[in-house]
Formats: sequence, structure tokens, C-alpha cells
Amino acid sequence: ELIDKMRDIVWSLNPDNESLEQLQNRIVTFASMMLTPQNITCVFNGDERSKELHFTGEQRKNIFLIYKEALHNIVKYAACKKVSITLRVNENDLTMAIKDDGRGFDPASLIVHNGYPNASTLGSMGGSGIKNMHARANAMNAKLFINSKINEGTTVELTLNI
Repeated sequence: ELIDKMRDIVWSLNPDNESLEQLQNRIVTFASMMLTPQNITCVFNGDERSKELHFTGEQRKNIFLIYKEALHNIVKYAACKKVSITLRVNENDLTMAIKDDGRGFDPASLIVHNGYPNASTLGSMGGSGIKNMHARANAMNAKLFINSKINEGTTVELTLNI
């Protein structure tokens, strides 16, 4: 786990990895590594216009770690068969959406305090992963929405002004 975290840090700091195209490659590779062994089908939709986008090291790190947490939650809790990952560019925004067809959860069960879910209310959903996702989005002045319905799956959507 420590080696994995160090790899993420080194990758995010490497100036050769500043484009969205490199981020997309890392996203696809990580999805394959996490989802294939669980027999979860993954569909990736990238935006051709996004190839010209560049990010700071901090943005790359936060985008990827939000994505990584979403995939870990899917593998751990969703019991799904399919995941859809979409990266799209609309005017001045980049949106990353991760959607599964799993068991979902009741978002109302998360008590929100100061804009972040209270980690103590996450119960069976584990520790502070969702709280950390919100904190990372906030650090980039991005918007993070987590929409879920019981037996209808979950969508994690990050929108970053670029």
C-alpha cells in the first residue's frame, strides 16, 4: 500500500504527466487492474478535445486520488457488474464521471457538516474515503457530486474549471 501511494505521488509530480491524455491512460490502466479481477466490465469514454488540457501536479494528484477512491469503493461495496467512466470537456469545465450499476446506498444517511460527510456516519461504507474525496475537490475549487439510489447504483461526478 505504501509503495502504491508513493507511485501515485511520483507520477503526479512528474512534469511529463501533465496532460489529460496521460491521466486518461493512467485511469484506464488502474480500472483494468481493479475491475477485471472482479469480473466487472468497464466502459471508458474519453473526450478528444481533452487531449490538449494540462494540469498542475496538485490537480493531477487530486483528480486521480478521487478517481482511485471511487473505484476502491465500487470494488468494496457496489457488487456491480458494469462501470462507466467518462471524461468530457464542456467550455471551461472538465467533468469526470464514474458510474456503477451496483447496490447503491442512501446518500441521506450521510450527515454533512461544513460541506463534508461526517466520517463517523459512514458506518458500513468504511472510513473517511468520501470525506477525503470532498476535501480533495474543495482543494481544487472543483465540485463533487455523489448520487446514489438503493439497487440503482452510484455516480461520482467531479467538475473542475479549467
